[in-house]
Amino acid sequence: LSMALVTAIVWSICVFLLVPADQRFAWALGAPLLLLSATAIVFVFQGLEKLPVQAAISSVSSLLPAGAYFLFFYPGIFLGADLLVAVGVGLFGTVAAWGIYYRMFGRLPIGKLSKRQIFTLLRESWRYWILAVVVFFYSSFQIPLIAELLGDRETGIYRSAFLMAAGLGILFDSINSLLLARMVAWKKQGLCVMWRKQSQLFLILLGIGVLPVVFLILVAPFIYQNFLGESFMDGILVFQILIVGRLVVFLGQTYAWGLVANAQDNQLLVAVFLGSAVSVTMSLLLIPEYGILAAACISVAVEILVHAYC
Repeated sequence: LSMALVTAIVWSICVFLLVPADQRFAWALGAPLLLLSATAIVFVFQGLEKLPVQAAISSVSSLLPAGAYFLFFYPGIFLGADLLVAVGVGLFGTVAAWGIYYRMFGRLPIGKLSKRQIFTLLRESWRYWILAVVVFFYSSFQIPLIAELLGDRETGIYRSAFLMAAGLGILFDSINSLLLARMVAWKKQGLCVMWRKQSQLFLILLGIGVLPVVFLILVAPFIYQNFLGESFMDGILVFQILIVGRLVVFLGQTYAWGLVANAQDNQLLVAVFLGSAVSVTMSLLLIPEYGILAAACISVAVEILVHAYC
């Protein structure tokens, strides 16, 4: 929280000094998003294996944005409205998690850390600070690149498809996030046990994931026609491609979490660096010529590469 507070203050000062007034509100919302990320404790329920609680909070938090967009958004809505929804949903998730923890344990999850513990945490977590930056370049980097190379219209079409596919991803993530505690328990029984369980889990997740993906591929034209309109119809195939990528991530997280459980953080970092390098290179080469369809195909190909490496 202390680190996020300092960063949020610096961010806010930069926004005030550098961003045009008509865009300032949207950029300023980055500060509360940082603070909400720093106070989110849903992961605590994962560590305590209170997995139904974690799944409930995650699932509601994934449905609320969709409901807000459907009920309140309209053509010409103010800049930053989607980020304001993200702040509201983040605030709900944070308050809900802290409140549930207090009801369950009669206290808040706040304790004292010694300097030694703080330095130990920072020493162990540096890979994940790098990971947070590198992941951007293989997941979200394409959106500003499309804006620069192809213009606002193509960006809007791609970003809408990307966000709708991400909605399915959030639902899948609410299942994936339950896995780490189990992986750690399986690892304690031996790598052979964990590998066997992972293979079984892969097939189970395949059975769970294929049906919604196939369904969404089939109904995508209906969704676009009735909810987005003619201006976005070029995004149908992009959306269909991107949701295949969400299925790849859903299945591949079985092995990414396995690396974490086995303390192979360096290998996970290598996988993401590899994916980011391929994503940036292929995007710069292909998007100018083949547009947003190329961006969608690159996104799926990179997800396959990263998780195959894991």
